Amino acid sequence: MAVSLQHCSFLLISIFIMMGKPATVAASFQPSQWAEAHATFYGDESASATMGGACGYGNLLINGYGTDTAALSSTLFNDGYACGACYEIKCVQSSACFSNVVSTTVTATNICPPNWAEPSDNGGWCNPPRSHFDMSKPAFMKIAQWKAGIVPVMYRRVACVKSAGLRFSFQGNGYWLLVYVMNVGGGGDIANMWVKGSGPEWISMSHNWGASYQAFATLSGQSLSFKATSYTTKETIIAWNVAPTNWGVGLTYSSQGGFGGHDMCYATMAVGMVKEEVVWVVGRVTLYHFGQLYKKRGLLGPVVEPERGNRGVHDPRLATSFPDRDTGIVMDRSSARLNVPPPAASGASAEATLRHVDRLINSNHYTSPSRTIYSDRFIPSRSASKFALFDIASLPEGRDDSSSAYTTLLRTALFGPDAAGLEPPLTPQKTASPPMTLPSRNIFRYKTETRQSMHSLSPFMCDDSVPGVNHGPVKAPRKVPRSPFKVLDAPALQDDFYLNLVDWSSHNVLAVGLGNCVYLWNACSSKVTKLCDLGIDDLVCSVGWAQRGTHLAVGTSNGKVQIWDASRCKKIRSMEGHRLRVGALAWSSSLLSSGGRDKNIYQRDIRAQEDFVSKLSGHKSEVCGLKWSYDNRELASGGNDNRLFVWNQHSTQPVLKYCEHTAAVKAIAWSPHLHGLLASGGGTADRCIRFWNTTTNSHLSCMDTGSQVCNLVWSKNVNELVSTHGYSQNQIIVWRYPTMSKLATLTGHTYRVLYLAISPDGQTIVTGAGDETLRFWNVFPSPKSQNTDSEIGASSLGRTTIR
Repeated sequence: MAVSLQHCSFLLISIFIMMGKPATVAASFQPSQWAEAHATFYGDESASATMGGACGYGNLLINGYGTDTAALSSTLFNDGYACGACYEIKCVQSSACFSNVVSTTVTATNICPPNWAEPSDNGGWCNPPRSHFDMSKPAFMKIAQWKAGIVPVMYRRVACVKSAGLRFSFQGNGYWLLVYVMNVGGGGDIANMWVKGSGPEWISMSHNWGASYQAFATLSGQSLSFKATSYTTKETIIAWNVAPTNWGVGLTYSSQGGFGGHDMCYATMAVGMVKEEVVWVVGRVTLYHFGQLYKKRGLLGPVVEPERGNRGVHDPRLATSFPDRDTGIVMDRSSARLNVPPPAASGASAEATLRHVDRLINSNHYTSPSRTIYSDRFIPSRSASKFALFDIASLPEGRDDSSSAYTTLLRTALFGPDAAGLEPPLTPQKTASPPMTLPSRNIFRYKTETRQSMHSLSPFMCDDSVPGVNHGPVKAPRKVPRSPFKVLDAPALQDDFYLNLVDWSSHNVLAVGLGNCVYLWNACSSKVTKLCDLGIDDLVCSVGWAQRGTHLAVGTSNGKVQIWDASRCKKIRSMEGHRLRVGALAWSSSLLSSGGRDKNIYQRDIRAQEDFVSKLSGHKSEVCGLKWSYDNRELASGGNDNRLFVWNQHSTQPVLKYCEHTAAVKAIAWSPHLHGLLASGGGTADRCIRFWNTTTNSHLSCMDTGSQVCNLVWSKNVNELVSTHGYSQNQIIVWRYPTMSKLATLTGHTYRVLYLAISPDGQTIVTGAGDETLRFWNVFPSPKSQNTDSEIGASSLGRTTIR
C-alpha cells in the first residue's frame, strides 16, 4: 500500500463514534431551556430519504444514528456546528398531537435550506430566523399524526446518550486531512479538532462544513493521534496512536471512549480511561476494514473487489487467475490487488498498469413507485362514454372502403377509441342488427387508464387496439447491459455532492480531478497523464472540456479558474473573480461560465484580457450546476438554494426562474432533440426529475425517482436520458422520454453516484462515486445513419470508442 499512499492526492479521514450500550451522561452537560419551533417530516416510513445529509454522516443506519433524525433550519444548523446534537421535541397546541406521548429525541444530521420564494409562514418554514425541524417520518409519527403537515412544537437541547469508541476511516495519502466527526456523546457536537503525527506539536484543524474539519499536513508514514473539544460542554478527549505508521487506504481504526464519560466495552484490548479534569485519554484498539473493502492497484487502475454479498469477508475466488478481456493475458487476482505499482512509481507502461479487469456485479433492480394519473376528483372521465351510439351519417351507396383506415382514425380522434370498432348506422334499406348496449362497466370513472403523449392533439388516448389500423410489428424493448464493462480505480475521488470532477472530451480523453491533481485517461490507449498539481494548499473542485476537446478548464478551492492546453500539459492562464471554491463549469464556444460557493456566476471570454466579462447574480447559495443549451443561446444554472435559473447570452439577471424543487439542483441537462426542453433533478429532500419548456416558460412534467438525483445526461442518438442517484440505492437509471418508462436500473456503486459523463459517440457513460471507482457502461445504441448534427442540435463529438 505504500505505492498507493505515495501517489494519491489527499487523505480523507472519517471519524465514526459508533453507538454502543446506554450509559450515564457526564454531569457537565445540562439541557437547555424549552423554546418554540415548528416541525414536519420528509421521506417515508423507511427513512431512506434521510440518509446522508449536509453533515456528511453517510448511511445513518450503518453509522449508528438510526431513523430518529432531523434536518435543521439554517438558524439552528449554525454552519454545521449543530451536527450530531440531540434535541428533545414535543408536539403542542395541535389536534394532531398524540396526547399519550410526551416527547421524542432526534439527532441533527442535515440542513433544511431556506426557500426564499415563499414567505416564512407559508412554505418558507426554514427561512431565517425561524427554528424548524424537518424530521424523519418515523420520528415525526412518534409525536403527531403524519397527515398533520406543519405542527407547532417545543424543543430543547439534551445530552446524546452514546457509548462507543472513535472510528477513523482513512483514504488518500496525508497531504490534506478532512475529518468527519460522527455520533458524539454528551453534547453531541464538536467545536475544535487537532491531529498529531510523530512530531511533538498538535496540528489545528479548521471547520470546513457540516461535521467536517480539515488541516493541510503531510502525515503519511506516521502514527496518528486525535484530539477533539465539544462545542457545548467544552470537554476534550484525546485518542492516542489511533492509527499505526503503516495505516492504509480504505481501512478504519477504532478506539475506546467518547464525550460524556462513557466506558466502551470492545472485546479487544479493553483499555481503561483516565480522567484528568476534562481531558480523557483513550488507547488504540480495534482495526476495521470500512468503506471500500478491497485493495487497489494504483491510480486509475482496474479494481478487484469481493462480490457485493461478501463484503468484509475474504473471498478465496479473488486468488484465482483470470484472462483480461482486452489483452487476453492471464492475470492473477492477488497480484492485481496488491503488487502492481502505478505508472509513476516504477516507470511501467500505463497500458500494462491499467489493464482492465472484468467485473461481475450482482444487479439489484429497484423501481420507484408507479404513478397513476387521475382526472379531476369531481369530473368523471369521458372515456366511459359511447359517442358512437349517436347517429353518424352513412356512406353513399356504392362507395368503396379505400378510406376506411382514415375514417377509423378520424372517428377515434373525435369520439374516442370505443367508436373505432363500431359500424355506422344502417340505412333503411339494410337489415338492422340488434341494438347495441354498453359493456358492463362503471360509467363514472375517475382514472385515466392509458397514457397520452404530451404532443398529441387528440382529446382521446392513443389505443393500439383500434381495429382497421395497421400499427406495425411490436418492437421488443432494447436490452441494456446490467454490468459495467470497465472499472477503474480513482483514489481520492471526493464524495462531495456540489463538485463536478469528471468530464469526457470530444477527443475521447477523460479528465478526472483527484485531490489536488488532474489526471487524463485516454480511452483509446488507456494511457494516464498527470496534467497538473495544484499544491498542498489547494484542491480541484471542477473540470470542464472546451467543445473542441483540446483545452480543459479547472476550478479550484481557492476560487480560481485555470485553463490548460491538454496536448502540451501547459497552463495557459489563471483567472480570478470567485472568493470561494469553483464547483461548476460550462463552455459555450470561447465563453466559459463558472459558478462558485460565493453564489455568483462569472462569464469569461478566454480571448479577452479581462478575467471575466460579466457577473451573474441571483442565487442565494452555492452554484452547483451549469449547462449551456446546444444552440449556445441559453445557460441553465442550479444552486443549493433549490432554484433553477435560465439566462441568455447577454443578461445579467435570470430571464426564467423555477422554484419547484425542494432541494439543491445540481443535475441539469438540455435535450438535443427538442429545442428549449430542459431537465433538472433535485437532491435528497426533493428526489424529482422535472422537465421544462423554456420557450413557453412552462413546467411539463415531474417524475419522483425515490432517491437523490445527482446527475442527468441526454442521449444524442435516441430520445432517452440517464440519471444517477444517491441515497438510498446509489443506482443509475436509463429512461425513455417522454413516457419516462425505465429501460434499465444499474447498480454496483457502494456510494452515491456523484459524477457522470458521456462518451463522444454517445453510446457509453462513465460514472464516479465516493467508493473511488469509475465505472463504464454501454447504455445507448449507436447513432442511426440518417441522423445528422443539425437534427440533434449539436456539433459532432467524434466516433472513437473506448473499447
